[in-house]
Amino acid sequence: MMGKENLKEGVLTGIAISLAIGIIVSIIFKPTFNSIIFILSLALLPGFFFMSLLHLYKLSKERISKVTRAKKFDWGIEMNLKKLQILHNRYYSMIQTVGILASASFLAMIIIAKDFPSWGTGHLIFFPISTILFITFLHLIFRWWLAMRSDYKLLQLHNLKE
Repeated sequence: MMGKENLKEGVLTGIAISLAIGIIVSIIFKPTFNSIIFILSLALLPGFFFMSLLHLYKLSKERISKVTRAKKFDWGIEMNLKKLQILHNRYYSMIQTVGILASASFLAMIIIAKDFPSWGTGHLIFFPISTILFITFLHLIFRWWLAMRSDYKLLQLHNLKE
């Protein structure tokens, strides 16, 4: 089962990895200022995906706790199902809304990136903003999906100890 996660550590590590990738690519190719902004913005994506895969790997290594058996049965399962339905509906609506926002920010990234060689000041400002918004929305979708997944423990039928 998932414990409390350290959000700052994962996000900061992902940003550090992304900046390292962007700086290495910028040093190798020695691009113009517009290209450096473009490279650093796009370099944020691998850092996010690397940290997400690392988090999923850590989750797969966790052990599942077993419930002990006893004679009495917990008849409060109906309350658990109602609570699960409420949580599922809340997370589903949040994931759906943020998914639409992530799609919109990705579309904004595409529209801005198609004018790349002749970027102006607006391009230099709004491309990194749309990239950061896209990554933030993906991160929220990922976190809420994991939280929704962890709430399915409420479906388990627990036997009570005497």
